[in-house]
Formats: sequence, structure tokens, C-alpha cells
Amino acid sequence: MLILLTGAASELGCALAAELESQNHQVRLVDGDIADLTDVEAMWRAVRGVDAVIHTGEPPINTPAAGEAREAFLIDYYTR
Repeated sequence: MLILLTGAASELGCALAAELESQNHQVRLVDGDIADLTDVEAMWRAVRGVDAVIHTGEPPINTPAAGEAREAFLIDYYTR
């Protein structure tokens, strides 16, 4: 199975990639340091041909987007 893994450079991403590869899966690694996760065209290219996506990517803690993402999560969570 070909699996796309975002957040691949994180501690979690590295551990997941190693575990998936040990189970004979092919893993396509994506991380914000090497890819802009907000680039829609790049992400369409990244998912082409994959069987599954494991999304562990998130904005870096020290960016304004991280605060916005947390705020959006909280709004969504508390309005359900």
C-alpha cells in the first residue's frame, strides 16, 4: 500500500514512517520544511496514486497560522 504521510519530519512522523515501512508499506513523506501544505496543486500531485493519507502535519508553533488553527479548532469543537 502507498501511504502519504504529512508531518514526516516530526518525532511522530518519523516513528510512523518507520513502523509503516517495517510493515512493507511504501511511504511518501511530506513535511512543511520541504513542501507548502497550503499549495493546493502541490498537494494534488502529492496524493496522486496513494491508497491512504495519514495527516500529522500542523503549522509550526511559532507562526500566526498556528494560533489561527487552534482558534478555528476551538470554535468548531465548541459549536458542535
